[in-house]
Amino acid sequence: MENRLTTSSIVTKPLTPRYPVIIKDPTNKDVISNFRLGDHFLALGVTTVLTSGYYYSTYLHKPSTILWGAFILPTMYVLSGERVSQRLKGVKENQKDCAKYGIEFTQNITPYNL
Repeated sequence: MENRLTTSSIVTKPLTPRYPVIIKDPTNKDVISNFRLGDHFLALGVTTVLTSGYYYSTYLHKPSTILWGAFILPTMYVLSGERVSQRLKGVKENQKDCAKYGIEFTQNITPYNL
């Protein structure tokens, strides 16, 4: 006999986004086309700071610093892309994106998404 308590959740939370949904399931093309200048600055700035810190903490060891930078740069762009995706899905604040797509910006405040 199947135990109902272990196979399904008792408490369910409705998935209502806090901000307007622009694209429900954005593709990579949608995400890349909606990058803002601040998203690029975040990726490049954090990469620069982390790589510079690594460079000086390893006493100017260039080969490992290049490898470190080659790892951090794509990682930071993936994280920036995730932020863009969350804006398009309505999880993060997206007032500028709503203006770009001609969607009215309203904030949905319920006890489930505070």
